[in-house]
Amino acid sequence: MMKRLLIIGSGEKEDIDIQADHDIMVINLEIYNYPYAEHFVSVHNPLKTKDTLNDDIQYHVCRYFQDNINARYWDWHNPGGTSGLFALHVGIHLGYDKVALYGVPLSNEYGTRIILHAWYEYIRKNKEACKKARSYSGKTLKLLGKAEGWFDA
Repeated sequence: MMKRLLIIGSGEKEDIDIQADHDIMVINLEIYNYPYAEHFVSVHNPLKTKDTLNDDIQYHVCRYFQDNINARYWDWHNPGGTSGLFALHVGIHLGYDKVALYGVPLSNEYGTRIILHAWYEYIRKNKEACKKARSYSGKTLKLLGKAEGWFDA
């Protein structure tokens, strides 16, 4: 059975219609909008969202936050590519067959050259793994390809 993961960020979102079974990973404060998600990811201090901790969610955070929460800590040297890039990395390494970014457009303040460079470098170094990923909008769609239609197939 194909394992699919929808990564939800805080960027602008248009309505999408996903028919296939999938898990949800939320980035940062999107945990407030999707408390039923299977995964939470952040390169920021997870204690900022400690009041929302849910025993049913698998938390993924960077190792440099040694908080006493039930989380999987990842050795991740943040190359400057946002929590969205970390989420993509985690999703791929958790073994998902298809990973789609939703609300991770890298537009406006998130589209700086440094951040885009980090994404380009990650994709270049992980070309095969990134073939499992697509996006619904923005610069990540241009970097990874179109998720619409592909995610359900």
